[in-house]
Amino acid sequence: MGEGNEEKQEKVDERLRDFHEAFVDPATVEQLFVDLEGAAEVLAVMAKGGATDRAHGGALSLEEGRQLFVSKKVKGLQIRYRYEDSEWWDTLMHTPGGVRIVRIEQEDWE
Repeated sequence: MGEGNEEKQEKVDERLRDFHEAFVDPATVEQLFVDLEGAAEVLAVMAKGGATDRAHGGALSLEEGRQLFVSKKVKGLQIRYRYEDSEWWDTLMHTPGGVRIVRIEQEDWE
């Protein structure tokens, strides 16, 4: 691996430290929406329709996204928000084992 590739790998390794994943119950999902509404600046809410679809669609409000997700009218939801000077992307997915949340802090990849 060349020196440039090693530097890129170090950045990727460092970036993955900001990756969090959990399976949560419905009460925790509801609490997430309450917390985001009260403490974060929501930047975007996007619906995910199926297993291979990426997050897309027009601008949803946090409440519209919550209603679609809780009622299972969408497979998943991506919520992009700012909290304490950092940008975060939470992706919520319905799975057979419950709701999976993947949280990633966004940083410059360059």
